[in-house]
Amino acid sequence: MENNNFLLLTKDDQLYMDANQAFVEENFFLHRTTTAAKTVTKLHRHNFTAIIWDIRATTLETCMGTMEVIRQIMQGPIICLVDEITDKNKIRLFKVHVDDVLDLDTKPQIFLEILKQRVWAYQQIFDMKAYTIHKQKNTGKIVKIDNMVINYDQYSLKIAGQKIDLTPKEFKLLAYFYENKNQVLSREQILNGVWHYDIAGTSRMVDIHVSHLRDKIEPNPKKPQYLKTVRGFGYIFVTEN
Repeated sequence: MENNNFLLLTKDDQLYMDANQAFVEENFFLHRTTTAAKTVTKLHRHNFTAIIWDIRATTLETCMGTMEVIRQIMQGPIICLVDEITDKNKIRLFKVHVDDVLDLDTKPQIFLEILKQRVWAYQQIFDMKAYTIHKQKNTGKIVKIDNMVINYDQYSLKIAGQKIDLTPKEFKLLAYFYENKNQVLSREQILNGVWHYDIAGTSRMVDIHVSHLRDKIEPNPKKPQYLKTVRGFGYIFVTEN
């Protein structure tokens, strides 16, 4: 989930053109295949954030069999598009780890919001795994900024000796700002550095997390001392440490 490249399997030219137009508007890159074998080949050669599979292009059995192979190659959302399907077959698809089964006539806006939500969910899982691995390592790295103490091993922050509760994402954001201290960072850079993707329309997520982080680290969040806004561009973490 480190890029905006998505893969669509379909033999329907109109479906691809319509979908591609919607994806371009979101700054997504939509690649196309027409068979299950070509899909697996592309996955071996390139990284994709998610797969959209038009069931009409293959048999249901082929789709299900290929999912077992795909899940050994990538971790990311897989959405199947169908015109007609029974509940029994939907359950079969979910059992081979398809994330969603959507009607072909699902409106593009709704489809894209579902897709972005699934990408977000996978990213949370990715972050928690990284968080767990990081906690198991002993780097011994402790950073002191005025009365703040950042402990990388414990994923913890103390201010004036008091422990401050941070979510894994907030800690990662604070660490990213410190590692790029005194540099102006755009929202896009922060999205890539902390969330590992840059999806159009998600820069507001940075503002929300920065606001929450300010509430926890700034003596006066309305007049930030450390985490300052650079109007029209992004943020800068100011410190002499």
